[in-house]
Amino acid sequence: MSKERAKEKLALEGGLKAVGSIQGKGKPKVGLEEFMAIAERFGFSPETLEKIKTAAETEESDTGPYLANYYSGLKQTKNQELAAVACKVFGVDYAIPTSSGTGALHAAFVAAGVGPGTEVICPAIGFYATAAAVVASNGIPVFSDVDESMQMDPADIENRITDRTVAIAPTHYQGGVCD
Repeated sequence: MSKERAKEKLALEGGLKAVGSIQGKGKPKVGLEEFMAIAERFGFSPETLEKIKTAAETEESDTGPYLANYYSGLKQTKNQELAAVACKVFGVDYAIPTSSGTGALHAAFVAAGVGPGTEVICPAIGFYATAAAVVASNGIPVFSDVDESMQMDPADIENRITDRTVAIAPTHYQGGVCD
């Protein structure tokens, strides 16, 4: 990479975006029927639902909605607002809101260097999201046996560590705490 290119700011840091704006008229990401099905789940009165439907039908949608940080035109999206609050609450410089625990695990594994040819030791029992996040990160889940407490067996974990192991994903199971 050239020194000049290395000095450039990334788009994430306020630098030049590869695409300055989306061309054409924006389209809603969900149809009116789907949107109203979601709104009904909140328990609004029929009158309020009718107002919501009217607003949704007449709203100009060429400015969104945008579900990510990019191209929104907003000074701060809800996602960015949540990240800022999380930084303040936890006293950290950076936070990445995710859509789920699986998404959080995926982000953590990528940050830890999980990738092709690397291994992550996971529990042999429990929800599949831990191993799925390893696979989504292009890593290889290595399953650790459990002991009589139904938690990951520390001795078995130790036996499974290789030079390709980059992480261990201790997962508490059924209210118990892994060692």
